[in-house]
Amino acid sequence: MKKLLLSVFLLMSFAVIAQKTEPKPNPPRLVNDFAHVLTPDQVETLERKLVAYNDSTSTQIAVITVKTTGDYDIQQVALKYLREWGIGNAKTNNGIVLLAAIQD
Repeated sequence: MKKLLLSVFLLMSFAVIAQKTEPKPNPPRLVNDFAHVLTPDQVETLERKLVAYNDSTSTQIAVITVKTTGDYDIQQVALKYLREWGIGNAKTNNGIVLLAAIQD
């Protein structure tokens, strides 16, 4: 039974690893509209608010829109962005990813 559970866990881990995420923007931004659903004004306004919130609380919130997560669970994809992009402070574990998959 333990071997079966370990096998299922490893398969789930590989599935998450296989999901491709967008590359981290350079320079880094907190609002990343890859699905193109926000206007430029909305992106800039939200970016300013999230930067101000980060500066005042040290909690970093990233908003990411994608068209779809495909066959992958949105929670796992969001976690992958959180880890790969280094959102938040690793010491205080205070990063948040708000991921919207528009077509899902």
